[in-house]
Amino acid sequence: MTMEYESRKKVYVETKVFDTLEIDIKVGVTNNDDKRFYIINDISCANEQLNSPVLQNIGQDIVKHINDLEFSKSHSKIRQSWSAFYAIKEIIDIIRTEVKEKCKGYKIYFRGQGGDWPLKPTLYRDGENGYSDEFRIQYDTIYESIANKFPHEIEYSSDFGSKKRAANLAILQHYGLGTPLVDITENPFIAMLFMTNNYQYSEEHGSLKMDVFFIREDGENTLFQEVGNKDNNLRITVQKGAFLNFEKLEGALIYGEKKIDRISINLKYDNASLEQELLPDGLDDEGNNNPEIALKTAARDIQEKLTSFNYMNADLFPDFYKCLEMIKLKYTQGNGTEQPWYKIFYHKIEK
Repeated sequence: MTMEYESRKKVYVETKVFDTLEIDIKVGVTNNDDKRFYIINDISCANEQLNSPVLQNIGQDIVKHINDLEFSKSHSKIRQSWSAFYAIKEIIDIIRTEVKEKCKGYKIYFRGQGGDWPLKPTLYRDGENGYSDEFRIQYDTIYESIANKFPHEIEYSSDFGSKKRAANLAILQHYGLGTPLVDITENPFIAMLFMTNNYQYSEEHGSLKMDVFFIREDGENTLFQEVGNKDNNLRITVQKGAFLNFEKLEGALIYGEKKIDRISINLKYDNASLEQELLPDGLDDEGNNNPEIALKTAARDIQEKLTSFNYMNADLFPDFYKCLEMIKLKYTQGNGTEQPWYKIFYHKIEK
């Protein structure tokens, strides 16, 4: 028996599997804040077609509590609006409170992305940096061959969707090979690290994104998969990790008859509500305001806050080879002499 990954990829539609409440934190560019070039202009929530029982139960309350927050108002003498970090944290606190009070039998997990690209496992991705149809068709044969060559590293299991197989697939993912697994974590700060880690703006998928998944504790109607800790995959422990296992995507889930509850928090650029004066070097080639300034400095600001709470990118990858890679990056990018992050776009700010 083999898993027909290629055919499953073709029928997978994200909106059929996930019932999603979208929360957009809209940021613009400002030059009124010392050392920061973004401002939270607005927040909006879109949940017109929520059908799942959880979001029907708490969705409106979450929206109301979020709308009652005044993100655009200054909360200190040096900030014209809230920081992106505290905006996201406040939203998460609201969600947690509602779940604790009204959603018995559910727990929440998080996933951070440095772009608003579709949610899918690496095995389902094609195009640039993706995989061929042949790879998906031959996947189980490739996995078994790797296990035969490296029996001390990985064990082959043909029990699709099982905890044992997922634990071994997690090792393949750990070393960079595509799998049907999507990483999630129970720690929202770790999800923020993944959301901002080496963030690079792109026009197509510029927004930073954090998904909040509602996981049923009874294991029904879910892709959720916990795996055991292994000495050769320490990241699972450090990252408080679990997975969405797309090998479990079948039946009512894949055809949209039942859905998994999700809230997506999107940090996105908003030019329409911009009221601040343009930065001198904050224009693109056509003279328009450059969204990269707002989003990239917001990402750096979030990372600065995480560091103050002792959450750092290097801690996410405790493996020997990754440790060496992080050390190399630290000492080959400016050798410690690079400017502070807030000077990237605005050379006129004094040290």
